[in-house]
Amino acid sequence: MRKVFLADSGSAFAVSRAPVLAQGSMRGLGEIEVPSTSGDMADRLTSAAKFVTALHVASRKTPQFWRRASMIGRSAGIEDPARLERALQDATTAGLVERRIAHGLVKLTADGRGLGG
Repeated sequence: MRKVFLADSGSAFAVSRAPVLAQGSMRGLGEIEVPSTSGDMADRLTSAAKFVTALHVASRKTPQFWRRASMIGRSAGIEDPARLERALQDATTAGLVERRIAHGLVKLTADGRGLGG
């Protein structure tokens, strides 16, 4: 396993495959472990990071409002519905996004908002 860090780079999150650093050396950044041999897992991580970034940008002034997942996906460049669903599932499983599946709505959790701070 290697650790992948979600780092804030201006208005968007950058996904870097940095070597594992000492505890606390990347203060305030999200950390996700990914198998080093899986290209599919890296693609999923990238899609989830793009989705969370787009949702963060859209939610900057009004984080408590629900947003349409399809619109956020489109702004993140995720057009394929299956890829969008995987990104949503991964972001939800990571505890960064809350979903109202029946209505297709999403918003950032406190942890998701914290990644941008």
